[in-house]
Amino acid sequence: PDIFDFIKVKRNLKSVRYANISIRITDEFMHAVENDTDFTLWYENEVNGRIEKKVRARELWKELVDSARNWAEPGLIFWDNVTRGSPSEYNGMNVITTNPCSEQPLQKYGACDLGHINLPMFLMDGFTEKAAIDWVTLEKAIRYAVRFLDNVLTYNDDKHPLNTQAEAARNTRRIGLGFTGLADMLVKLRIKYDSDKAVEFVDTLMDRMKFIAYEESTLIAKEKGSFPLFDSK
Repeated sequence: PDIFDFIKVKRNLKSVRYANISIRITDEFMHAVENDTDFTLWYENEVNGRIEKKVRARELWKELVDSARNWAEPGLIFWDNVTRGSPSEYNGMNVITTNPCSEQPLQKYGACDLGHINLPMFLMDGFTEKAAIDWVTLEKAIRYAVRFLDNVLTYNDDKHPLNTQAEAARNTRRIGLGFTGLADMLVKLRIKYDSDKAVEFVDTLMDRMKFIAYEESTLIAKEKGSFPLFDSK
């Protein structure tokens, strides 16, 4: 219910520094924006009970968009999409939040083990009609990155501040392989960033990268054994 104040908190450059702020968005809210209807904001705990505030969904959406454009805050995470796409919604690994900068959805006490691939480095003949992804090199980098992050989990096993964190990391062996430089890659491929072609290209690119990472993870499990909470069913 105090989201309008939260959205504006970093406009005072002395109030909150060295931290990102993000908003968790649901399908229900986006449908309300699409249909231009009211939306009920709420917060509930044992001390205060339930607090509600009804707002016009598009009014809140406009504030979010304007703030992102003018102040580069807040970030948005579409949580229903996250849970639908999560491969770990079982055995207590259900994602409930993210790490502080929202790169990786996590379960309770989950480990944030992140690495990224710089996409423009894997292009051939950039800015020309022959521009294309060097898939042989990119696939190799993805496979190395998955193994590297898995090794980081092992290295960090005895270095967590809390035993619950160590246990969560050990039981799930969750990694986050991301990317940077997507806009630069699109420019070098001569694809307009906000075009339908760009959306289609990114969908294909991410699917292929994802399945290479999944395959390498499977090979690691074959070599070293699967993570403790894994269930193939």
